[in-house]
Amino acid sequence: MFPAQALTALARGKQELRFRIARERFECFIAVESAVRPLRWLDRFQAHWQTVPTVFKFAAVPVAFFLKRKIFPRKTRRGAWMRWIPLAWRLGKGIR
Repeated sequence: MFPAQALTALARGKQELRFRIARERFECFIAVESAVRPLRWLDRFQAHWQTVPTVFKFAAVPVAFFLKRKIFPRKTRRGAWMRWIPLAWRLGKGIR
């Protein structure tokens, strides 16, 4: 048989181990909650998107392109010319 002090020490160690396991489980839960938050937003968006009528879904594509052009306007003419300079340079070298 074990003496009472040894059994008490083992019981205390067991209790501390249970508390540590519970704390680590809670910390894992918090980490998963913060990692899953964006996925939850996507899930809600998908559920809402499924309730939108098909006609509006088809109309959303041209509207998105229109908004893209308004929010991010095209480059200036100078930018368009700058894009073609490397090609013109290579063609010029090939002609020589």
